Amino acid sequence: QELSQVKGVHQHILRRGEPLRYTTLAGDPYLSYEIGGLTFSLQPMSFFQVNMAQARRLFDRSIELLGTIDGRVLDAYCGVGVMTLLSARTAAEAVGVEIVSMAVDDAKRNAQLNGLANARFVTGLFQEQVLRLGKEAWDVVVLDPPREGIADRMALQVLAVVVHPRHILYISCNPATLARDCRHLTQEGYHLRLIQPVDMFPHTYHIESIALLEK
Repeated sequence: QELSQVKGVHQHILRRGEPLRYTTLAGDPYLSYEIGGLTFSLQPMSFFQVNMAQARRLFDRSIELLGTIDGRVLDAYCGVGVMTLLSARTAAEAVGVEIVSMAVDDAKRNAQLNGLANARFVTGLFQEQVLRLGKEAWDVVVLDPPREGIADRMALQVLAVVVHPRHILYISCNPATLARDCRHLTQEGYHLRLIQPVDMFPHTYHIESIALLEK
């Protein structure tokens, strides 16, 4: 009662040579947020933005930039499926790729929670999945990598040449790696249409950016 914002207490134990042990000690094992009219539930080990007011602006702006999507969407580094499911509201199909299995479990549960049967999720690293996924046709690819960006130049070449979506929406938390990856994509024939900064962490040098590239 004194800590009304605390939804649950979770214990993580990591001993050398042993797998991570995760236990819910009290409260709800999930956190829930509303974004774009959808509900997203996640476990503590799943990544999520901490500034919800700005996160909503980031995702709303991302969907606004893409417009109405009626084709197929591939969401790399999808986390708990936010962009996958926001896109799935109008897309024919939306597929999310994520290496963290707990986040994939959350994403699948969120698809069921929001009644979006046209969304599916794949557990794995995008760089390792891109060749297989490139055999399918994609209209939009969403990229939201960690701070190091997509350091595998070959993966970007496969994305541009084999997957070759018409639109790439790149969400980045590192301007330097965003600039590097956008340069590589423009060398493969894409045009950088817009970059929208989002001040996710006010009074710090950290910034999120949304870049839209088109072919």
